[in-house]
Amino acid sequence: MKIEIPDAISLILTLPAQSSSNEGHRKMGERALDLLFEYKASGADDKEKAFNVSMIASILSTVRAFSAVYERTKDEWAAIEKIKILKEGLLDVIRNLSPLTKGNYWSKTIVIIMSLGYSLKDMDHVSDALKVSSFNLAIALVVSILALEIASKLLECLFAINFQRTYPKKKVEVWKENAREQYVMLIRKFIDEALDNYRRHYPGLDDLYGFDITSRSDVKKMKDEFILKHIYL
Repeated sequence: MKIEIPDAISLILTLPAQSSSNEGHRKMGERALDLLFEYKASGADDKEKAFNVSMIASILSTVRAFSAVYERTKDEWAAIEKIKILKEGLLDVIRNLSPLTKGNYWSKTIVIIMSLGYSLKDMDHVSDALKVSSFNLAIALVVSILALEIASKLLECLFAINFQRTYPKKKVEVWKENAREQYVMLIRKFIDEALDNYRRHYPGLDDLYGFDITSRSDVKKMKDEFILKHIYL
């Protein structure tokens, strides 16, 4: 029994799961590796066994390249995660600008001022210095507090909306523009190598899976079809 190219692609996409932090995925990857090496001794004749050994080598080489791409992608995701943490810290700063939020900066400032010997009784002195009545001064303070509250909440809302929209988008962009493209390229290269294995072990073979492997356009169609079936996102 030969390792067929579609089956080989499925194994390539499954084998990296061995390094997953998910135990179920890890067991699936280990089972895929066991299945791969079962092909080594399952050839009907020496030619088929030699072909399977070549295919196994090509599969493992591609899986190793997949792992390198995954490590780079993981590093980029980790960088995005660090930026997320920094932005969350900035969002907390904006929340604490709200004068009506528990534990805000203003309540702490008032505590410090009071500890320096000031109190509400000093408002008369302040109002006299500013030449406004205590009532008007109180109204101005209330209006200022409400204006600051509205401004801080609006800023928090705008910042949070932008953050929620850009964070998942950046992770998807890293996957699509980097990892996915690299995986597709590696699958294409694997198919080329697999076809070389066929040509070397089965010289004279022209047709495979309904495609003329001597025709560049047909080989391209084969690659596109297999990639479409295996790369979902």
